[in-house]
Amino acid sequence: MRTFVVAILLLLASPARAEPRFAVREGARCSDCHLNRTGGGMRTPLGVSFAQTNLSTWRPPGLFDPYVGGSVALGANLRLVNRTVFAAHTELEGVRRSSAAANSFDITEGNLYLRFEPIAKQLTVYIDETVTPEAALSREAFVLWQGLPASGYVKAGRFLLPYGLRLPDDTAFIRQETGFTYASPDLGVEAGFALSSLELAVAVTNGNSGGNDPNLAKQVTAQATWVASAWRLGASFAWNDTSATDFSFHTFTSGLSAGGRLGRLVLLG
Repeated sequence: MRTFVVAILLLLASPARAEPRFAVREGARCSDCHLNRTGGGMRTPLGVSFAQTNLSTWRPPGLFDPYVGGSVALGANLRLVNRTVFAAHTELEGVRRSSAAANSFDITEGNLYLRFEPIAKQLTVYIDETVTPEAALSREAFVLWQGLPASGYVKAGRFLLPYGLRLPDDTAFIRQETGFTYASPDLGVEAGFALSSLELAVAVTNGNSGGNDPNLAKQVTAQATWVASAWRLGASFAWNDTSATDFSFHTFTSGLSAGGRLGRLVLLG
């Protein structure tokens, strides 16, 4: 059985997913192109410009400006898929099985974004709402304070945790097996800074994938990344205590990430 997929991506202001390969190729930080300092979600003005001038297959005249009145930005992301499955015939131990061909339209992703800056370049209120393909869900909703020493920031609310490479494919091994996906944000606070080529982010959250915390302990997730013009190297770890009165359970997750480029070739690991 073979599957053929055609995807159409509609970008009004910013896509829902981060692309580490672009950051490695351009020698950029995730925060250069995304409002979320560790990547993903709505794009910054630089990210919007990069997408429309470097990534678009069709380039309309001028650049789309997502800002309304200077302090409010709106965005949307919609991914439509047409999937064709060809007929297949197999035979195993004398038993013949067949499957009919099929064609189906589907919506795999749809998000709405709202960014409000009460204090320009310092205080930001951000909402990332998933509206399809299933029930509406608040993926990220946080308050972000920037402009601290050493390019520091603090944010509080619901957000994606700073762990590993934020690939756009949640089914990738390093996303699915670790549990740090776009479907598993958490509630808490995060702080980070950037000194020269070093970036550090530490989050303290409930550790219950966005639900209420059943105990006094908190999950700690941290990521350190060294960013160079042609390569990057990162280390991540997470510790979580989900013990209750009748049982004790702790998890510790750690890993290394890296990326490099040689001409137009980009390798992530």
